[in-house]
Amino acid sequence: MSLANLGGLYMDQSRYDEAHPHYARALNIYESVYGPVHPSVAQYVLSTALQRRRDTALTRPCRTQDVQLDGGLGARGRQI
Repeated sequence: MSLANLGGLYMDQSRYDEAHPHYARALNIYESVYGPVHPSVAQYVLSTALQRRRDTALTRPCRTQDVQLDGGLGARGRQI
């Protein structure tokens, strides 16, 4: 099982604090293999951010200021 899949498993179980280190480690590996601006890295950051946003929306009310579009990976995906 990959680190990203393990992170996803924890997210599915609402174990967000346990998911984060796996996602962060997977991102570091992606960046070291492909470089920080490679499309594969951007896709990984986007998909994990969307999953996190979806799961966070399920656990708390959404406020307008929670959603920020800053044109891409701003601050490396906000450190996922």
